Amino acid sequence: MEVTIETSARTRINETCDEMGELLAELYNNGKGKDAERNAEKLRAALRMETNSRKEAERNLARQEEETSTIKQTLAQVKNDLENSRCQWENERSRLLADQSQEVSTLEASFRQELEKKTSEWEEDRSRLMEEQVKVTSTLKETFLQELEKERSEWERERSRLLEEQMRETSNLSAALVKARPAKGSSVAPSLASWSLWCP
Repeated sequence: MEVTIETSARTRINETCDEMGELLAELYNNGKGKDAERNAEKLRAALRMETNSRKEAERNLARQEEETSTIKQTLAQVKNDLENSRCQWENERSRLLADQSQEVSTLEASFRQELEKKTSEWEEDRSRLMEEQVKVTSTLKETFLQELEKERSEWERERSRLLEEQMRETSNLSAALVKARPAKGSSVAPSLASWSLWCP
């Protein structure tokens, strides 16, 4: 746009110069008088127009340069803001990634600790249950052996008692038979007292 305005201003100046040249040539060709005054007036008007055009072009050029400078400053500021935003985004991204990595590491460590804790508790419970099972088994075995020994002892006592009774009855029967046996040559039947020995 700056080039367009400058080109337009130069074109106007060139046109004015050409017009001035034509007027000067006409002035010299026609000599003095009313035509010369008229031509001089035209020349002055052309000069004023050229001056105004040049001032307008200069103002436009100055305004355009100011606008261009403002646009450049704005673009530079936008570029700077974008660069700052990019840097902030990169920093924020790095921070978020670091926080995420730290959080993941913390969660993994916590999970590992919890797993180790649960495993240790499970091992302790397993060991405790096995000890209790061994104790219960040992107690049951000991109780069974005690009961078995008790039953054996009772059976042995009962057996001894029965053997004693049997031996005592056998002895009584032997004694009764000896008493009940008649003497040689005697045909007397046994007395009632002798028969009572057979019936305790």
